[in-house]
Amino acid sequence: MLGVGATLDFLAGHVRRAPPWMSRWGFEWLYRLSQDPKRLAKRYLVRDLAFIPIALRTWRGRHTDRRSSSVGERP
Repeated sequence: MLGVGATLDFLAGHVRRAPPWMSRWGFEWLYRLSQDPKRLAKRYLVRDLAFIPIALRTWRGRHTDRRSSSVGERP
């Protein structure tokens, strides 16, 4: 089994992707929640309470990594 999330919906054009700035800042989940709150609110905010701290850690980690890398340094 392979979990692909909303990938098939994105490819089929049934669901719009978040604006690039939201994806870059790690807020695509918030965009998706705003587009389909009836379906995703219970999943993101009730059933999967662990999602919020995970999302915050991911977001914080991305921005910490960016600040700690030197200008011109390759990953």
